[in-house]
Amino acid sequence: MKLRYLLLCTMAAAVLSLSPAFGAETAKTKPAEKSKQAAGETFKGEWGVMAAELKNAGCPLTEAQEKELKEKIAAKETAMALWGAKGEKGVKLAEAQKALEEANKAPEKDKTKIAELKKLVEDMKAQKAAADADATKAIMGVLTAQQKDAWDAFRLFRAITGAFKKIDLTDAQKAKVRTMAAAVSKDWAKAEKGEKEKTIFNKLKADVEAQVLTAEQREALKAAAAKSESKPKTDGKETPQAK
Repeated sequence: MKLRYLLLCTMAAAVLSLSPAFGAETAKTKPAEKSKQAAGETFKGEWGVMAAELKNAGCPLTEAQEKELKEKIAAKETAMALWGAKGEKGVKLAEAQKALEEANKAPEKDKTKIAELKKLVEDMKAQKAAADADATKAIMGVLTAQQKDAWDAFRLFRAITGAFKKIDLTDAQKAKVRTMAAAVSKDWAKAEKGEKEKTIFNKLKADVEAQVLTAEQREALKAAAAKSESKPKTDGKETPQAK
């Protein structure tokens, strides 16, 4: 009986001696958990790409900017949710589009009704586009001039490299393209969507093709373009693969 009692006491002492170490180990895991939570709070999607690019460009977001951006992004998501498939405005737009489609298919077309529905749909689409543009403008308003320039340069760089996605650009070539894009990105960003924007983009694309690509890459690009153009079309529209 005494031997049994002594064994129990020994085991209890061993457990007590390990308790501080166990507590310390638990305490050590808490900072790691917090860091994982912090990592999960980073920006997602396009805004995550922007935050990472600004950091790479040497003009990272400040803590104050990050906080304000989260608020602006959340506000945009709320505003655009109204135009979603289940949103109040989105449902009304879908109903108007369906009514217009049915009016156009009717045996006896009511031109006045069709015109009214067409205007309604166009107005609602314009409102949706304006809501998106205003929310995006508010988000971009958080950035400094330097950050905006860096982001515009990256967006143009990404668009141009996308135009050459069918050939493999080397890292050195990408670096040249990035420099060339940065040189014209301000004019490109300021240009309203339309001919001027396309002119700047196409000029840069041509310069990259002439000054950066090798002869073999230019031939590969022409071959890919010819192959794309030779693909069959349906109802006068390009197939998804050719786009």
